[in-house]
Parts: sequence; structure tokens; C-alpha cells
Amino acid sequence: MSIPSPMSSDGGVSRFLPAAPLGHAGLAADFGLLDLLLVDPAVLKDLEDQLDGRAVALRFVSDYTDMWEQRFRRLAAAVATQDWPAAMDAVISLKIASSMVGGQRLAWLAESLEKLIRREDYSAANALLADIAEHGGQTIRELRFMYLEVAE
Repeated sequence: MSIPSPMSSDGGVSRFLPAAPLGHAGLAADFGLLDLLLVDPAVLKDLEDQLDGRAVALRFVSDYTDMWEQRFRRLAAAVATQDWPAAMDAVISLKIASSMVGGQRLAWLAESLEKLIRREDYSAANALLADIAEHGGQTIRELRFMYLEVAE
């Protein structure tokens, strides 16, 4: 199966998801997702402090943004094939890394997806991938704009 890019104009998921995406009117409205910051600058500052400097934090954030498409594809493939160990590995990686760079919405979505995977509710998990692709792309753009480009 070919998994499209999560950075495409439609979020990269509409061509391979069997379920309708939840989108802004679904998960975001129901659970106040939009109340969370896309990227929390205070977390980025804490990351700099923990890594003993801005240069190391910049490299970490740069690696995170560069790996987004690969990370999303791995997650989407594991959910689509109902590969529980691979899905758990991918979603926990996404959740932790997103938290570390201040991606509050994406970390929350990853945590929600983790719960669905633990219950083996792959239909709902597959639908949630649309929101993860959307907010993931927004998170990557925000990190590049507010953190990485500012450092150049």
C-alpha cells in the first residue's frame, strides 16, 4: 500500500483512510483541542535549558521536523495494517517527541490515538489519523517559522 505524504494539501490522508476524518468539527470541537497551543515556546526554552544550550535544542527540533513525514507514514501504516506493536511504538514515539518540542495539540492527539490502539479500535484510530496529519503539519510549519527560521 502506498501511503501519501502527510504534508500534502489535503493532509495526506484522505486517499487511504476508509473512515471519514474527524476534522475540526469533530475531535477539536468536542474536546477543546484548539484550546491547546500548537507549539508552546516555554517548552522549547525548557528544552534549551535541559540540553545545555540553544544549538543542541535547535538540532533536536530540526531533526523532529525533518522526521515528521517518515514518522507519520510509519504510524499510518501500522494502524492501517493493525500491527499493534508497531503502532504502539510509533504512537508513543510521536507523543513523547511532540511533548519535548512543545507540540501540545499533537501530543494530545497522539495520546488519544494511543488509547484507541490499546483498545484495538483501529476504525477510530484510522479516522483520528486525519487530525494527526492536519495538526502535525501545522506543528511542523509553526516550529520551522517560530523557532528554526528565527535562529538562522
